[in-house]
Amino acid sequence: MDLKQARNRLELILNSEIVGAKNGYDSIVEKYIELSVSKFSLLTNTEPDEETKRLIEYFKDMRTKKEKELRADINKVRKDQIQGENRIVLRTTEPYFIAKGSHQVVIDIGNDLVAKLRYEKKFCSDEYLSVSWDYDFLKDTADTLRSIGLQVPELEFLRAEWNDNKIEVSNNVSNDSYRRYLVQSQRFIKRTRKKPVYCVDALMPKNLPNVCIMNDLREGGRYQVFDFEEEIVKSLSNGEDIIREYERNFSQLMNIYNKKRFYLKPDSEPFIEFDPHKSSSPKEAIKRMFLLQAPTNKKDLGKLVMGDLDHIKVFR
Repeated sequence: MDLKQARNRLELILNSEIVGAKNGYDSIVEKYIELSVSKFSLLTNTEPDEETKRLIEYFKDMRTKKEKELRADINKVRKDQIQGENRIVLRTTEPYFIAKGSHQVVIDIGNDLVAKLRYEKKFCSDEYLSVSWDYDFLKDTADTLRSIGLQVPELEFLRAEWNDNKIEVSNNVSNDSYRRYLVQSQRFIKRTRKKPVYCVDALMPKNLPNVCIMNDLREGGRYQVFDFEEEIVKSLSNGEDIIREYERNFSQLMNIYNKKRFYLKPDSEPFIEFDPHKSSSPKEAIKRMFLLQAPTNKKDLGKLVMGDLDHIKVFR
């Protein structure tokens, strides 16, 4: 995998969107305000200024927040609007754009490689996506899955960020272990008596990757790529073999999850956590890790790929 060329191509794409980000960010901010209509309330006896009035028009059905809390949200929107030009933005209408999932996007960076980036749901519109969330400990998950005999595609991790007036992509990323972070967090909570949420920023490794590079599963048009669904699998000539492979891998991962051992104690067996913000259950999270390569030539065989690892954390 030629990482240097991948970095250069990704930098070219991201920097070409700087103008688009400046021109289109207003629509993202307006979408954010629109989605916030059902969440906030204005209770005030004072006359708001004209700018505040304009924003409050989006908040007509609000019931739950006091004036100062609402004004804080309005100020946040204003701040984000000002800083919009320093966000990393992609457009869904460009040729490089392949797919948008529930929390990440896939773009074509050439040479049969794709880049995956996580996007912020509250800062997106029909045409623009703001991508900035980190892939925390994803390499740890990939390495642990390989160590228990599961087939994981080759992955490389990079970081895209602003440097002066342009976006740079580098391979200077942290690959710290998740268990180490958890142990440090528990010690931090015990020592400071703070809630777990305070540990995130205090102890999270710096320079986490926010770009995942992998081979393009379409393989030059030989395959279409789908989430794993039995209806699609059954249409393939080797569908029964793929279902058996999926059930074997799924059972192996669920067995690990169901052990629910205490992660602070070192163990030769791996642990599994799932993110309830991304999936409603561990079963759903594990299923969503699997992708299906369906051949465009019906005579060819389909493939099961563990290609979407960002739904669970697997670690030792």
